[in-house]
Amino acid sequence: MKNRNNIIAALLLILVVVATGCHRRHHRVRTVKVNNNHSSLKIQYAGKVIFNEDETAIAHLSPNGFIKYRKDGQLFSVKRNGNGELSYKLYNGTRYLNLNDEAAKDFTARAVKEIAEHY
Repeated sequence: MKNRNNIIAALLLILVVVATGCHRRHHRVRTVKVNNNHSSLKIQYAGKVIFNEDETAIAHLSPNGFIKYRKDGQLFSVKRNGNGELSYKLYNGTRYLNLNDEAAKDFTARAVKEIAEHY
């Protein structure tokens, strides 16, 4: 009986460690899904996100944080690398966009605004 209690206690301890380990440093992955007849939206993010004042750009992303935004075949993703720089990937449904293009800037602003609404 004593051996059984030790095994149960060990299993509960492991469960607590695993459950709390997923929440360390605000890096739990969170997902938002919105589907209706005309559109589908999926946003996944981890870490702390700080938007600029008008919520059209990412001002800061915590270390190892990321954001993935997918809406109707369009993709916007940003992650922070080990140097603190943000790297972006933009896909408008037909091609990848260069971050310096005007179309990419407009796409980024729309995506970030929608992400901020659901954050």
